Amino acid sequence: MSVPDLADFPSRPEDLTAEWLTEALHANGVAATVTAFECTRIGTGQIGQNVRIRLSYASGAPDGAPLTLVAKFVSPDPISRATGMAMGNYERERHFYRDLAPLLRERGMRLARCWAAEFDATREATVLVLEDLAPAEQGDQLQGCTVDDAEVAIRQAAILHATFWESPLLGTVEWLRDPVDEERAAQLKALVAMMWPAFVDRYRERITPEAEALGDHLVAVVDRWALSRTGPFTITHGDYRIDNLLFADRPQRWAVAVDWQTPNPGVAGLDIGYFIGAGLLPDDRRAHEERLVHLWHDELLRLGVTGFTWEQAWDDYRQGQFSGIIMAIVASMITDRTERGDEMFWAMGGRHFIAALELDAASLLPS
Repeated sequence: MSVPDLADFPSRPEDLTAEWLTEALHANGVAATVTAFECTRIGTGQIGQNVRIRLSYASGAPDGAPLTLVAKFVSPDPISRATGMAMGNYERERHFYRDLAPLLRERGMRLARCWAAEFDATREATVLVLEDLAPAEQGDQLQGCTVDDAEVAIRQAAILHATFWESPLLGTVEWLRDPVDEERAAQLKALVAMMWPAFVDRYRERITPEAEALGDHLVAVVDRWALSRTGPFTITHGDYRIDNLLFADRPQRWAVAVDWQTPNPGVAGLDIGYFIGAGLLPDDRRAHEERLVHLWHDELLRLGVTGFTWEQAWDDYRQGQFSGIIMAIVASMITDRTERGDEMFWAMGGRHFIAALELDAASLLPS
């Protein structure tokens, strides 16, 4: 089902009205009139603001009318909002639900139904209205992921990767950034080099000498490392971690990724290294990572990917630890600082440093 166009849209939860929600339902073919609603803040997003909307109707909910919805808006924090605008996060999520989600559903990927997806750069405004997947529960980056949940999430990621593996879309869709070129690699190096000393200072009591040395090496060559990613390319999620996934048990265990602000052409194994490296606690990762990467590789082959060897998959997984380190460094410095945010970014970065050192991922970096 395509997402309808709604030219006028609210830019904050406070701007929602019963009339606009009614218009959104009508545009999706649901003849229902919203008479009242209540909003409750949910989630811990760093770039966006999410609310659950409880809807009331004139005479009960007619067929097809949801009792609750979830809406996503830009962050109220000016720094986080400016970051989301500059990096194209809000625009990409709108395009994802409009352009890519229908293709992924056809391949069997679970995604929330999108009732509205709008973006206006001049207003620095966006709104996404999505199916409420409750009672599914958000993963917790601090607590870590069970191995069973990791398997479910990896199968979902494989659908994304296989669907767009070496796809012609990668070079023709304007809103999807091309793989890193020399200019963007230089920008990445400048950004990471600027943030790295502040990251070390913030986590001085936690970071080990070995991790700091690895970080120094990565920062020094991060531009050349980014340019060395030569494919095969697909569309990657870019922030595939358990805080961005919902899990539920009925009729069997399933997972849905609900944050699509960062899809871009890239190397698929970096998503998997990013997910496993930070999502599993170190003991679980050590015990299960090779089997989980095999699961992902086997799923890709089952879904039609050819010419991608196990050795390539394993090396890309190892290098995925660097994606996690880079994300932890940059995101921790450019978003609104919170106590949970500090803990979350260290949970990510710290686990990735451990994994990268144990996997000798530094041997894959330029010298």
